[in-house]
Amino acid sequence: MTRATDWSCAERATPRRPLRRRLMPRAAVFRRDEDGSLIVFSLFIFVLMLIIGGLAVDLMRFETTRTKLQNTVDRAALAAAALNQELDPATVVGDYFERSGMSQFVNSVTVSEAINFRMVDIDADVNVPTHFFSMVGIENLGSPADSIAQESIGDVEISLVLDVSGSMNSYSRLTNLKAAAKDFVDTVYDASEDDAVSTAIVPYATQVNAGAALFPYLNVESDGSHDISHCINFTSSDFDSASIYDHLHTDINPISTPMEQTLHFDPWTDEHDSFDLGEYNDPYDFYPVCPNQSHREIMVWSTDKTDLKNYIDGLTATGNTSTDIGTKWGAALLDPAMQPVLSGLVGSGDVDAAIDGRPYNYNSNASMKILVVMTDGAHTSQYYMGDHRSGDSFVWRYVDNNGVVHYSIWWDGAGSTPNTSPDPDQKYNFCDDWDWGTCADWDFWYDPEWWFHARSYDGINNTYSWLSSPYDGNSSYSNVEATRMTWEEVWAEIPPEYFSDEVLYEMQSLSSNERNTYEWAIDSHGQSTKDGRFDDVCEAVKSNDVIVFTIGLEVTTSNATRLATCATSASHYYDVDNLDIDDAFQSIASQINQLRLIQ
Repeated sequence: MTRATDWSCAERATPRRPLRRRLMPRAAVFRRDEDGSLIVFSLFIFVLMLIIGGLAVDLMRFETTRTKLQNTVDRAALAAAALNQELDPATVVGDYFERSGMSQFVNSVTVSEAINFRMVDIDADVNVPTHFFSMVGIENLGSPADSIAQESIGDVEISLVLDVSGSMNSYSRLTNLKAAAKDFVDTVYDASEDDAVSTAIVPYATQVNAGAALFPYLNVESDGSHDISHCINFTSSDFDSASIYDHLHTDINPISTPMEQTLHFDPWTDEHDSFDLGEYNDPYDFYPVCPNQSHREIMVWSTDKTDLKNYIDGLTATGNTSTDIGTKWGAALLDPAMQPVLSGLVGSGDVDAAIDGRPYNYNSNASMKILVVMTDGAHTSQYYMGDHRSGDSFVWRYVDNNGVVHYSIWWDGAGSTPNTSPDPDQKYNFCDDWDWGTCADWDFWYDPEWWFHARSYDGINNTYSWLSSPYDGNSSYSNVEATRMTWEEVWAEIPPEYFSDEVLYEMQSLSSNERNTYEWAIDSHGQSTKDGRFDDVCEAVKSNDVIVFTIGLEVTTSNATRLATCATSASHYYDVDNLDIDDAFQSIASQINQLRLIQ
């Protein structure tokens, strides 16, 4: 029994041991087997790549739509803001979006308008449904696409500084300038509302005539002042500023400094020229540094296109080149210190009341200030009288019944000087034989009281003679009819060089040094001084954020460089040939009128 039981237990245990031993090696092998594991990883990578690629597609769709919307917004804003756009601005915007198939993105269109201003503000949002971003909970991609455009050529203040020196008569330059300047006026004014643009025109040559209307607002020295013409002798320090506030009338600036007025005189005519003493006011016989014709005076602050063009048509060319003075005046007429002057001219009816309050302050949103400077050459001499500017002269004047002017000069031969205070009861002498600085026969005459007489004959030939009294149309010694002239009156009728080398020479009673005293009274500023003054005033006006355009008409390289430096930037300078000057003015006019996308 016992043996049988033991065997039976052994028999039951024997089959289980070999099976476990067989299974254990196989499980270990299965654990170590890596075949097929990359398939699962690849599935994860593929899904991730699909998601990333899908996100890129969503982003690309969004960016394409956003770019198209932004371009549409910008174009619509610019088109709607144009002042020459006759359609309703909101309608224009709606049409742009409808044609682009993007009307659904527009939130609002706001239009702001004034008499000379239009601004269009478009508020739009792009909103693109997503395909793949939605897998991470982002159903839409959106972004604002706003735009603000404005056009405002109202409250534009322009100074046109135009060269009318003698060289502008060559090669039809003045004719071409007139056409170009008038086209400029048309372009600017046709694109603006009434009274939106004010323009001052400054014609310059040797000097600039401020004009009879503007001149009373200046503080001018009484010494040497006159009413014939209205030019000013600026000092070098004046060009350090764009303003002339320091020289305005004391009613405007109580602490202003008086300026020296330019005498009305001709520095060019001498003894070799044909000059009629009896026709001193003939414009073809007398060439003053400060021409007193109306078309050579500054035209101040006009809003009338027709008046401006008529003024331009009347320009004439003569004299030297003083671009520095022209630029100084052009800058001054844009300076806010001139507001009381403009208001005063409004009161006198010389300026339209619609622009009262200009020139506006610098950097004001109410206006844009433009300075345009045009020249055809380098600076040349600017003349002024240094000595003999004022006071009584020794010349007496009489006009006969035929309108012929007679001049009498009292000469004291014994004193070797013209007598400026002749005494009718005293006997004087003249010398008819000057010999090495000594009057050889001054005591020859029994009645040595004489006047040297200069007059015109039939308006053609000047004649000279000695008289016993100042010429007054009769033989008496009375000088009631003859009036004594001041020096400023003498120079306004007789050129200093002609007076010295012709009239006084004919007396044969003066040495050359004595005669030259009057010729040498003419002084001048040369090119070097004027170049520096021009550079200074250009920097001064640009420092006030005035937009400066310059035009060089067939100028040299050095002058082109100076003009380019004066301009706001290199692109604001135009170096043109004679026939291309109109293109320069049209380009400037277009830039003034251009739309400004400000956001």
